[in-house]
Amino acid sequence: MYNGWLDAITKTWTSEGVHGLFKGSVPRIIWYIPASAFTFMAVEFLRDHFNDKLDTDGRELATLSIEARSEVEEAA
Repeated sequence: MYNGWLDAITKTWTSEGVHGLFKGSVPRIIWYIPASAFTFMAVEFLRDHFNDKLDTDGRELATLSIEARSEVEEAA
């Protein structure tokens, strides 16, 4: 069949031309557009959701970590 990727490209180019190299690109692009949009939407939703959580819990977490650090320094 093929002896590596360069041989595959060469044989495809000689038998089918440029069209053979890009066959199937349009359906792949059509698939990536909604998939990318969904990924973007999910990331934005999760980022907003977790930022809201961090805004309320972040101060408490920061004070706990500062207290724990001062306790460790006192023990040392």
